[in-house]
Amino acid sequence: MNRDYKGDMAFHPRNRGFDFYYGHILTNMKDWSNEGDRVLTSQRPNMFYQMATVFFVGITTLIFLKKVGLIGWGLCVFLFVLMSTPMAYIMFAFNNMAWLNGLLYRDFELVEQPIHLETLSYRYTQESIRFLRDRERDNNPFLLVVSWDHVHTALKTLKKFRGKSKHDRYGDAIEEMDSGIGDVMNALDQFGFGRNTMIYFTSDNGAHLEETGMKGQSDGGSNLPFRGGKGHPTVDGGIRVPTVIRFPGIIPRGKVIDEPTQQLDMFTTITKLIGGKIPSDRVIDGKDMLPLLQFKESKSPHKFMYHYCGEHLQATRYRPPQGSSVWKLVTELPNYKPGEDKCYGLACICSNTIKYDPPLLFDITADPGERNPVSYKNNKHLQDIVNKISAATAEHKKSVGTPESRMTFFKLLWRPWFQPCCNFPSCTCSDPVYKDFVDE
Repeated sequence: MNRDYKGDMAFHPRNRGFDFYYGHILTNMKDWSNEGDRVLTSQRPNMFYQMATVFFVGITTLIFLKKVGLIGWGLCVFLFVLMSTPMAYIMFAFNNMAWLNGLLYRDFELVEQPIHLETLSYRYTQESIRFLRDRERDNNPFLLVVSWDHVHTALKTLKKFRGKSKHDRYGDAIEEMDSGIGDVMNALDQFGFGRNTMIYFTSDNGAHLEETGMKGQSDGGSNLPFRGGKGHPTVDGGIRVPTVIRFPGIIPRGKVIDEPTQQLDMFTTITKLIGGKIPSDRVIDGKDMLPLLQFKESKSPHKFMYHYCGEHLQATRYRPPQGSSVWKLVTELPNYKPGEDKCYGLACICSNTIKYDPPLLFDITADPGERNPVSYKNNKHLQDIVNKISAATAEHKKSVGTPESRMTFFKLLWRPWFQPCCNFPSCTCSDPVYKDFVDE
């Protein structure tokens, strides 16, 4: 959240264009479940055992070197501190993830630490309704972004939703989110916004196939018939999600569109809707979806879409102006477990892939599961498609700048001098607005 010093709030949503904010800055994490589950040990289950082994070997070596007289007490203590300090740092940071990163803000004020997940979706709903009530009073146009934590792990709900579904706590979380969405939709109608508000409902990614709970139960859902899942950016299971849009009087109801768009399109679409100007001093990836949504156009506004894993471009999607096929040219695929569409650990690693030269070509329309790459070696039409995709990909790479990465190793490390804290030194607080709410 902070960039240069504690409290600069450089990456806070209020400093990124929003006039009001209620939520956390990081993301929902397994560590917040209070069940002993951790993101780190899900990815590297033996990490703490390995650290203990290294520590034991190090201590044994120091004792041996001191006994045989190769080092004195001063050097022995120095080497012990040098070895134990980074280990203590890692143990503290990763054993206190919920306390260090579970930070809930109302605007710039830290109102809860750590976050009480069980009531968070309820509070998102109430804050959204309060926001709409305020807009009814001041009659100002608005953009309301409700970013539900569901169904990201940890999966926590109010008591009344526990056991409500037939699909364990994943289904319970969907039930609670569905209820919250219904309440917000009802509020739109209640305050007179229902007939002149564009509603865009979608997901940030596909189901997380590797995600399991402490008892081994699946907490990640399913993406069938698509291959792969969250964190597998080459295949559609991780990136192809349903979208529902409602805009009475502007977009016809009850229609289905099967054309590729992306969430970045909302920037351009909304800007055009409100009569704004698209910046011309940079490349804007989003396209205006409205002509497609109004059936003035029948094809996606995107000719090409580029699929990255981190900074690695691994596939390009191509929607030709003619025909109904959507093609994908793939240079890398995740290194899956044998016989499964899952990676080892909690997520796929961008550098641990199977590389293809020449690339694989898939007809996504005919083969949505991406199981049967199309041979294009002696086919002029298909070779022409591959050439067009390759040329567009090369041109795209030239247009991409080199912005400062926020995901480097040292920037991801916990920095104690940047740590937010309410009610120092306990660093614990609960949102006073909901102090009287009882979960029953």
